[in-house]
Amino acid sequence: MIKQLQILFLVIISSTLFADQEPNKVIKVKKELKIDIAKTYHDKDTKKILRSSISTYKKGDQDIEHGPSMAFYKNGAKKIIINYSHGKKDGEQKYWREDKTTDKILYWKKGELTKKEIFHLNGILKTRSTFTGVKGVKHLTHFYKNGIKKLQFTIIDKKVNGIRKMWTKKGILESEDEWKDNKRNGKMKAYYVTGQLKVILEWKDNKIIGERVSYNKNKTITAKCIYKEGIPHKGSVFDNENFEIRNYKNGKLTETNASDEEGNLR
Repeated sequence: MIKQLQILFLVIISSTLFADQEPNKVIKVKKELKIDIAKTYHDKDTKKILRSSISTYKKGDQDIEHGPSMAFYKNGAKKIIINYSHGKKDGEQKYWREDKTTDKILYWKKGELTKKEIFHLNGILKTRSTFTGVKGVKHLTHFYKNGIKKLQFTIIDKKVNGIRKMWTKKGILESEDEWKDNKRNGKMKAYYVTGQLKVILEWKDNKIIGERVSYNKNKTITAKCIYKEGIPHKGSVFDNENFEIRNYKNGKLTETNASDEEGNLR
């Protein structure tokens, strides 16, 4: 269980902006703002719209962006839309795949990114990143393709911090542990699908310390061991990958016995 739960979580938030293209056709439109120019770019062969650029108005020597900016695939399908309000992103920044399914959505409020959502190919939400307004802090939630929550944790200054939780595809809590600066620090608990506690232990800088206890589904202890600096020192450890109980004394393995999948001796 412990090895199965050791997953690397390096999450990088990146924004994708469409590249500038040389206009084949420019349309100037007069609007309510002081000087408002909308530009529409067409494919020179198919004549289909590639990009409909942002409207702008002058404020001194600056061009202030205002309104929606859109880009399209060559087949005419919408690719991206970004909404601006007086020079700042405001509202949805939405991306589509060429098959017209939603790829991702960024949510802005007066130039500040508040939320980002990425979608599976089947249209179900895959990842949600929520930004707190505090620099470097965001909450991430990952989902299975069936829409069930899979993983939840917090990033502070690009490092995992706080409580991390994992669920099965049926939505049952599988484990929860504490992190600090990308390292396991604190209590860790794993559960059976019934919700019954399966194992409890404590981490310090990614090393198990103190007592590790395993339980069967009847809430009976099947193994208990004291760890020192990540090494089993005294007691028994249930290996749930090989289904065996390992006994230790003074940091050395003294005996191994076969068990069932709950740690009960055969």
